[in-house]
Amino acid sequence: MCCRYYIDEDTLAEALAEVPGAEAPEPFPFRGDIHPADAAPVLLRQQNHLRTEICRWGWETDFGFVINARSETAAQKHLFRTSLMLRRCAVPVRAFYEWDREKMRYTFTRPGKQPFFLAGFFDRPLGGEDPPRFVVLTRSPDAVVEKIHNRMPVLLDGAAAARWTEDTQRTPAFRSESILPLQAQPDIEQLRLDLD
Repeated sequence: MCCRYYIDEDTLAEALAEVPGAEAPEPFPFRGDIHPADAAPVLLRQQNHLRTEICRWGWETDFGFVINARSETAAQKHLFRTSLMLRRCAVPVRAFYEWDREKMRYTFTRPGKQPFFLAGFFDRPLGGEDPPRFVVLTRSPDAVVEKIHNRMPVLLDGAAAARWTEDTQRTPAFRSESILPLQAQPDIEQLRLDLD
């Protein structure tokens, strides 16, 4: 599960520099830690252009507020299927956080604190007045994260983020492939332990 991550203006600039052809967003005041329901920059593809758009994290549903989707089953869920196939996005981050059973927060980052992306997908609310909203895909944890939590976000480097956002109408083979091969997972390490 992923319920908080970190981004700032430097993170966004460095992350976009790793993605060929990505367009910079309009200026937006970053607050650092991003929580569910916050607005944050997200990389998405529209009309074959990679651009960054400010989106809101999470969807209101009949079952509650949803911020994550399991990569293993998202394609079978009616709520996620269309967006997963047609509106994939990549969320630039410097770090993400997980909490252990004792409620201690751990910060996870790539070695060297390089930025990376979380795989996700987005939708546009009816009416078009509200910003798009996005959900982060999760997976089973790797050896580092499993010591703390039983889920982690799907991690992408810049090249994988560009491939992830490809227009699926021109990639029909995606329907018969697993999502998992698309996950280029940068090595991550525990950076520090923070107490809340």
